[in-house]
Amino acid sequence: MSQVRLEEAREQMLRRRWLISAPTIGLGTLLVLVGVAVHVLFPPFSPIWHLGAFIALLGSILGPLSILPSDIVAVQWMSALMALFFAAIAVGRVYDSVQDVKRAHSGKCVEKTISVPCWLMIYIAAFKALTALLILVGLFPVAKQYNSGPHTLVQALWITIGRLWTMIGLLSWFPVLVGMVAAELFDTVDIILWTLQVVADVVGGQIVRRPGFRVRTQAWLESHGRAVGAAAGVAALLGRRSAVQIVENACSSFYYVSADKITREAMADSNPNPNLGSLCSKARLGEVDAFLSHSWHDNVNVKWAALQAWRRGFREQNGREPRLWIDKYCIDQNNITESLQCLPVYLSGCSNILILCG
Repeated sequence: MSQVRLEEAREQMLRRRWLISAPTIGLGTLLVLVGVAVHVLFPPFSPIWHLGAFIALLGSILGPLSILPSDIVAVQWMSALMALFFAAIAVGRVYDSVQDVKRAHSGKCVEKTISVPCWLMIYIAAFKALTALLILVGLFPVAKQYNSGPHTLVQALWITIGRLWTMIGLLSWFPVLVGMVAAELFDTVDIILWTLQVVADVVGGQIVRRPGFRVRTQAWLESHGRAVGAAAGVAALLGRRSAVQIVENACSSFYYVSADKITREAMADSNPNPNLGSLCSKARLGEVDAFLSHSWHDNVNVKWAALQAWRRGFREQNGREPRLWIDKYCIDQNNITESLQCLPVYLSGCSNILILCG
């Protein structure tokens, strides 16, 4: 009976999760395909051509946002699709570069029906080839981590997407500047469109590289994910509430305490202290760095030293204070029974488990 209830809870949460993520993955993939098609079929530098580039950018960000590290197969598939997408961009740049060189050698140095110096054609071709080379080199981290753990691969994927879009945006702007100065190749509308595209590429690339953006989005999805569903199923076995109700309660009562607000005195005193709750902040499932587990019977000095050592290492690596879930701080002292029932979900909402022994 317990096994049946656990499986039902897991399937229920999985269906709920995919009702949200599947349309997002589909929409992201569709936007990439539409953007590429528009970029290929419409004349270069036209407004619709620039729109296609923006659509492809949006799709390449939207699709990967829907995957979680727990979706191992989805992570690998999305990484492969993104690698193919950027490789296709590189191939397109190489093809354009070859065509520009051929035109320059034949003396047919025309761009946008305007005669331009042949050296400018070579210059533009060189930048396109350089962009293609850097794209292929930039895909190396994803290829290197492809068979690693899903968490490592997701991290590499996001960093790669951010770097590539930033690089593509910046390198696309240099030929425009030279063409504008050397041959008056671009009019005011062209310059505005190119500027908007470059800004979109760079800003989009920098946004997805920010851990906070990914964490908030992934945390929201994680609250509807398989791991949370399994945890809620375990919690449901311990009480009379359904898995969905437990997840909802856990989401509304999930808090963390920043490590710099934790005191040795509080960690030494096993008595409840409701005032400590005022030091906590609201969190989404997946946003908390570690679930702290310890025994009140262990030596507090040893535990405190271990916590501070771990904290220093975390700050050196991440540049901020770690967010911790600690029962004495984060459990609602006025509603302990319900908080304890949500404990498996709280645990699944933390990235790591930190066990202190003394």
